[in-house]
Amino acid sequence: MTASSPAESRLDLGAALRDGWGAFQRAPWTFTGFTLLVAALTLGLDAVDTAFTPDPGDLPSFPSPVPLLCRLASAVVSLWAGVGVVRGSWIALEGGRPRFVDLVRWDGSAIKRVLLASLLLGLIITLIALPLFFLMAVGVFQMVNLDFPSTGLPILRGFNPSPAAILLCLVALLTLLVVITYAQVNQHFLVQLASLRGTGAVRTLAEGRAVVDRQWWPVLGLVMLESLLLLAGFLALLVGLVVALPVTICISTAAYRQLFGPPLPAGELPAG
Repeated sequence: MTASSPAESRLDLGAALRDGWGAFQRAPWTFTGFTLLVAALTLGLDAVDTAFTPDPGDLPSFPSPVPLLCRLASAVVSLWAGVGVVRGSWIALEGGRPRFVDLVRWDGSAIKRVLLASLLLGLIITLIALPLFFLMAVGVFQMVNLDFPSTGLPILRGFNPSPAAILLCLVALLTLLVVITYAQVNQHFLVQLASLRGTGAVRTLAEGRAVVDRQWWPVLGLVMLESLLLLAGFLALLVGLVVALPVTICISTAAYRQLFGPPLPAGELPAG
């Protein structure tokens, strides 16, 4: 398990799979136990959210803040879990044996970096997607014949799918799919970068783009392979996902290690 510098980085999918699986095998019960803990916390928060969420037709005068707090807590759990598994996988890739305490350790600065980078990425995608949604809406309105009676509510009177409107919708939709796919691949290592290198949100996204762009197609293959592993875990119900989730993160971290090398000195180096 040797790391390379970003200047000479080339993604070897076979080595990433082998090293990622080897990292998981160093502490399989630790990884699966932590995944079960995260799943239990998430399901518990979802149950409380459902219990306190009123029916749409029976909204109280003062809605309870519990559902919002549960959703915020669920987001925090997701960030904490991602940072913890990345830390554990890095320890295993470096030849150590991660302990449960290494995964559950709270690292507020790393969580904050992952959150800010994720929010910035979401903002960029939103700014690109809004004009595309507008173009799709224009195409749809060109294809439908709406009538607005005295009630003010639109009523569909007809449908006229002109070639120009269909083409406009298809081009906007395909462009949106390309943008989302590119961003998903381009920022596949966002959690690893933000957790291990200690850089700001802008630099995290910029570095991910600069390195992955040179290896975009191999990283796309990695994303597709990991998606297949998660799908197989989902088809195997809970037992499969408990294994598939940490395995895919270990594989991603192994691939990150090939492309980006060791963490920068300013990063939050994992303990253990």
